[in-house]
Amino acid sequence: MKPTTLLRLFVLLTPLGLLGGCAPADPFAAPASTPKASAQQAQLDDRAIELAIGKAIYTDPALKHQVHISATSLNGVVLLTGEAPNPALRSKAIDHARRVAKVKQVHNEIALGQPSSLASRSEDTLLKARVKLELEREPRLKKSDIKVVVERQSVYLMGRLGRAQAPVATNIVRQIKGVKEVVTLFQYID
Repeated sequence: MKPTTLLRLFVLLTPLGLLGGCAPADPFAAPASTPKASAQQAQLDDRAIELAIGKAIYTDPALKHQVHISATSLNGVVLLTGEAPNPALRSKAIDHARRVAKVKQVHNEIALGQPSSLASRSEDTLLKARVKLELEREPRLKKSDIKVVVERQSVYLMGRLGRAQAPVATNIVRQIKGVKEVVTLFQYID
């Protein structure tokens, strides 16, 4: 080989040799799971659960035009809220939720009655914004720890919290004008 060819080869291969210490022992091994990666996967799983439940309910011909049901998932624990006109339709929606992969538990908060009006849902959306704002203002609570669901002015709080944080969140929400009741579905981390 010519000296210039050897020099080029040396220049090209030297960085690869330096990077050799950075490569995993088994280049085909899956990367180690980190807490952040696990949390992101849990969020993706929860979103997939919510979408699958919504699809199952709103593609069911018996349900799609008669109910207003929302699914919220946190670590595979599902909260169903909304309205169904009779117990049979409510049960059918719950069955759809239970059949979705990775669902661990279903909390049924579906009220019997006609679907709520757009005006009622708009009021709930505004109330949810107020609740989130007040929870974010509290330094003892982290924004990402709590999911807020509002249906018919009832506030549902889901999250992973310490036992000391749960009453703080609940008391803040109880004091907000327009809140009829607070339902907590916390998972305790201590």
